[in-house]
Amino acid sequence: MSVDAALSAFRALAGRWQLTAEQAADLLGVAPALLHSSTDDTALGADAIARIQQLTAIARALNTLYSRPLADQWMTQPNAAAPFNGQWPLDLLIEVGLPAFRQMRETLEAQM
Repeated sequence: MSVDAALSAFRALAGRWQLTAEQAADLLGVAPALLHSSTDDTALGADAIARIQQLTAIARALNTLYSRPLADQWMTQPNAAAPFNGQWPLDLLIEVGLPAFRQMRETLEAQM
């Protein structure tokens, strides 16, 4: 996935999920300015690209499992299930990082 394609896909997801600029940047582990600028292939690190790839798969699973409105709200709604324990899925991803992205993807895909 090219950097431009990755950022374009992520911006679309962030818009559908109604993330603030700060949430979006925190989710990728990058500075907010990076999300709003044209970048070269080295500006977005491998970790951020891996996060975008995982988020794309998470979004695909959510859209398969739930109606569009629920799929779009799922990341920013409290979730009583483990491992969220009342926390927003978005907050867990930001707090834990890439391992949580992978776990969430695998958990959602197992439900498909």
